[in-house]
Amino acid sequence: SQFVSAKYLISLFALGALLAAAGVVRFFLMGANGTVAFQDDILMPLLLSCFMFACISVGLPFVFWFGTDKGRIIYLVTLGIFFGLLYGFSDGVRKLPSSILQNRFPAAVFPAILVFTGIVLYALSWYLSVVLYRKREI
Repeated sequence: SQFVSAKYLISLFALGALLAAAGVVRFFLMGANGTVAFQDDILMPLLLSCFMFACISVGLPFVFWFGTDKGRIIYLVTLGIFFGLLYGFSDGVRKLPSSILQNRFPAAVFPAILVFTGIVLYALSWYLSVVLYRKREI
């Protein structure tokens, strides 16, 4: 259980560092441009974090179910498929925030839904990984 939790916490800190670095870059770009675009400066990092939560949440249980070697291969294949689909639908993903926000939701609802979805998916994956790891130990 502690081993699984350590892996999830490390991935959480890595995701936080990635988002912090992206935020710093966006901050300097906003200063250079002099404008703040809600879609680019707020929603896209939240979409990125939600997709990263999804990748981690889908991939890590395989590592604990099949073991490190097989699980890592499955995790890499999962990442490839996930980002391949994301790249394939990149135009739709770019248009998603503006299409959802147009007269359907207040501006703060969509980011809240993204964060909530990512956290719930991550927590379920963490629980599933603990259960799979305990079954594997027995």
